[in-house]
Amino acid sequence: MKKFIWDLDETLLSADFRKENEFFKRQISDKKVDEFIRNKVKYLMEYERMFFQYDTKLLSDFLSLRSGIKIDEKMIECWNEHNKTIPNTIHTGAEEVLAYLQSKGYENILYTNWFKDVQEARLRNTNLLEYFSEIYGGELAIKPNAIGYKKIIKDVNPKEVVMIGDNIVNDVLVPRSIGITTYHYDPLEKSKDKNKIKTLRKIKEMY
Repeated sequence: MKKFIWDLDETLLSADFRKENEFFKRQISDKKVDEFIRNKVKYLMEYERMFFQYDTKLLSDFLSLRSGIKIDEKMIECWNEHNKTIPNTIHTGAEEVLAYLQSKGYENILYTNWFKDVQEARLRNTNLLEYFSEIYGGELAIKPNAIGYKKIIKDVNPKEVVMIGDNIVNDVLVPRSIGITTYHYDPLEKSKDKNKIKTLRKIKEMY
């Protein structure tokens, strides 16, 4: 193996997104703000199904149309700045496994669906950034589009690449379909996937 691609949210880190809700309550004076907060995740999932990449203007236009609230580009930028400092919890074994793989000469690569600079800041704040050689965000291609994975692995044989993540479609089935070895991180053991792992330390045991 040469490259290990990692998902971020609910794989390496979990964020306290209640702080994000507080941000919107400060920023949006419209009476629909509570409705927007309740539906924010649904809106983002709809965006990800409809569009190939994350783009500030496209996201601004989409959220404004979908919610009925003016979510301009400046607010998206402020949202991203806010989330660079959002409280995060590191999943057990994450730093240990990343450090181990790096010490063995493997490349650790991050592939996340949100904006790259936000996720890079979160890694820096949790002291995990030093373990990554490359970081890719939704500006490249929104998962589960296989094009994103193909761009990341470049000229490396997919059989020499591993992907670890918590989303069975985005992080497991799609990259597996192009020949990448994938592991479904499933600490609650709900998955029936052939390559499910309960702990991140399992990666260290296998490689």
